[in-house]
Amino acid sequence: MRFEGMPETHFQSVLAEAPATVANVGPGFDCFGLALIEPNDRVRVSLSKERGIRIKSIIGDGGRLPMDSQTNTAGRVVQSFVENLNIESGLELEIEKGLPLKSGLGSSAASSVAALLAVNHLFGSPLTQTDMLPLLMECEAMACGSAHADNVAPCLFGGMVMVHHGASATVLPIPVASSYWCVVFHPHVELATETARRVLPDSIPLATLSKQASHMVGLVLGLSKDDDRLVSESIRDFVAEPYRKSMIPGFSRVKQSVLEAGALGFGISGSGPSVFALCRGELKARDIRAAGEATYAQMDEAVDSFLSPLHGTGARIVEAC
Repeated sequence: MRFEGMPETHFQSVLAEAPATVANVGPGFDCFGLALIEPNDRVRVSLSKERGIRIKSIIGDGGRLPMDSQTNTAGRVVQSFVENLNIESGLELEIEKGLPLKSGLGSSAASSVAALLAVNHLFGSPLTQTDMLPLLMECEAMACGSAHADNVAPCLFGGMVMVHHGASATVLPIPVASSYWCVVFHPHVELATETARRVLPDSIPLATLSKQASHMVGLVLGLSKDDDRLVSESIRDFVAEPYRKSMIPGFSRVKQSVLEAGALGFGISGSGPSVFALCRGELKARDIRAAGEATYAQMDEAVDSFLSPLHGTGARIVEAC
């Protein structure tokens, strides 16, 4: 992807934010993802008199993320943007991490999406969302070892989406009835994506593949047709969950408690350790959050919890000046 001519700047500084995401969403391994309304990462991209890309500050990461623009996902995606559009202007980034690291909530995706949205707006939005996707997937490959889009796609486009892996990745929105909600629990432990992928088998039986595929279709149809029974029967993962659940504190106990509280289904968010439940309506979501938090408290496990409708709006521009 190359563009002729250098786009003109429309602002001096742009601030964008991008939300946490739940990837896989049960049976949709590396294909389904949904955007939450919180927590969010924020990235400000500003013009600089100094040449090149410079990360000016990072807050909220405990000093753990690299300040080098080549190894930080936000800096890396801005670098790809300027290279593809022949931009010579110096730029500096200020990153505010609202997402916990190695949480299964798409932390690297949120930073890169916010950064790319901000720099694209700074230069008059020459890239469409579809244009942005390959640049974001490159950053995911650097951060997680695999160029998957099930975090960056919902983070960028909003809502619940399917990433169709054809000749290139295509993002397809999944129609969802407005009353479905998601409850996310983030226990205060870390689980690297690479570690979670290493426990998965290299191959799966044909019968397992067939069952997983039928549940993927069932979940899409259930959400779009407002069919709670079908949704409940379909939020099941036969590929990754059996191998990963032992790596997540209290997985089975929390699952049981939220299902008893009325959740339609429960699963691992991305590669974990965060977990999620789907349910009908905000009031039920609050009941489920209370049940899950009580279970974590019984296990003496610290946890954060978040509520979101399944039609989260995705990344947005907060300020341009």
